[in-house]
Amino acid sequence: MLSLGGFATVNLLFYVRAVRTDSNGIVMWRRNYGFGDHDEGNCIIQTRDSAFAIVGNRDNYNLGDIYIVKTDKNGYADPPVGVSNNHHATVSETAVTEIYPNPFNSQTNIRLSLQEKSVIALVIFDNSGRQVDYIDLGEIEEGNNVIAYIPSGFSSGIYFCKVVGRNFTNISKLVLLK
Repeated sequence: MLSLGGFATVNLLFYVRAVRTDSNGIVMWRRNYGFGDHDEGNCIIQTRDSAFAIVGNRDNYNLGDIYIVKTDKNGYADPPVGVSNNHHATVSETAVTEIYPNPFNSQTNIRLSLQEKSVIALVIFDNSGRQVDYIDLGEIEEGNNVIAYIPSGFSSGIYFCKVVGRNFTNISKLVLLK
């Protein structure tokens, strides 16, 4: 039986990228969803049939609609639907601007502002400094991005999230409450 490892989504220009890793941090698959509307992926959950559902908001002509993308267990959606958001504003510095909610119990979101396109990875450490998760998010566009992080198999406690990019490293404390 394959254990559910880490899972993350990140909002990029024109699409949302979902990345699935096994319990050793090895990327099992990564998928992109979207077609250029001003949409945002806010949450991803595993469903009872081992598939996934991505929930978000669509700011299509300021209507503020909510959408759900249902995938199979390998992340394929039929038909593929639009999910995107990169408030493509000028960013004065590269930084993790917010982690919310924190404390959290199933998912936390990491707001990341990038001055330039960069390859980004998340490295999660437990309170003793042992690496417990690694997710390679690939290349992320400049601007404001939101990364949804869903830990799997973690117990309640204090963790540290290291966001690593080109010429950029940030470590933030995460509190997981179950």
